Formats: sequence, structure tokens, C-alpha cells
Amino acid sequence: MHAKIGPMSPANAHPVTYWDGRGLFKGDASCQRVSPAVVQGLVGEYLPALEDGEVEIVMIGFQSAMGDVTSVRAKKAGHVILYSVVDEYDSEGEGKTGYKFEPHESSHPLTFGQITDLLWSIEIADYGPIFLKAWEGGCGDDIEDYEQDAYVLSSDFYEGLQGWVDQRFDEWKKQKIQERRRKN
Repeated sequence: MHAKIGPMSPANAHPVTYWDGRGLFKGDASCQRVSPAVVQGLVGEYLPALEDGEVEIVMIGFQSAMGDVTSVRAKKAGHVILYSVVDEYDSEGEGKTGYKFEPHESSHPLTFGQITDLLWSIEIADYGPIFLKAWEGGCGDDIEDYEQDAYVLSSDFYEGLQGWVDQRFDEWKKQKIQERRRKN
């Protein structure tokens, strides 16, 4: 299912290329970006360095005490584009963070619908789907008052990702409230 985001992000829209100067880190090697992941500015983003020809297509910021971030990346391999998901706990670039996601490759840049499918599919071994686990862990008994502020999504290539994740949260919350009411 693809969320309806609006005219700026139709499900079949996609970038012409990922290699036009966007998706590159700003800042120095020890703190990969100019702006920190957390609003308080306490923690920087220590992601593995981009490989040659690799670009970040989506940054997922988790509003945690440590300001955890996850980077979705694309890299050319001949006529194929390979995708990877890394975070700051993989600072050596060894791919040991255990992310599962689909698709792993494509022949063209992903459409908006495909990138949201990839994002929704991201799971961590021994944890589960990243979005659902964070929402379930954060709402407690006050689900009616719980707001989606766990994730901040940004991309130089895809407008509307924040609206997409907020809408997915609203759908999840509505379902959880209905389930709770049926139990009571």
C-alpha cells in the first residue's frame, strides 16, 4: 500500500539519477553532517564514510537520547543500483548492523512508492521492523495521546517522506486504538 502524500510525491515519481551532486555528506569525517540528529544538539551523526560512488538517498533520524541515525544508500555496480542500510554503530563499514530490507537492487532509481516500500521493510535482526517497534515501545498505555515524533526522515531525492511516515503512524495508531476498544 502506498500512502497518498500529495502532488509533489506521486507513487510513480522518481529521480532521474542519484548521481547529480546530491546525497553527499556535509561536514567533516568525525561528524558527518552540519546539523546534529537531536534537537538539543548534543550528539552528532557518526555514520560510516560513503564509499566511492555511493550516495545517501534517505536519512532516518530516531529521536532518542543518543540521536540515532540510519542511512539508506545507493551505489552503482555496472548497470545496477545496489542499496544498503547502515547506522553509526557500523562505523567501520563492515555491514554488521543486521538490517534486512527489500529491494537490494534496481536498474533505475526507485520511485517514491518503491522507496517507501523499502523503508517500511527495514528490520533489524533480533528487534523487528524499525518503525513499528519504536512506536509500540513509545506509546505505553496512552496511545490516544501518543504522537509520531520518533522518526524524522529526510532526503535530497524524495520529497514527502516525513508526511508518508506520519501517515503510516496515524494508520497504525488508529488500528491499535480499535484493537484496544475491541478487547475492552
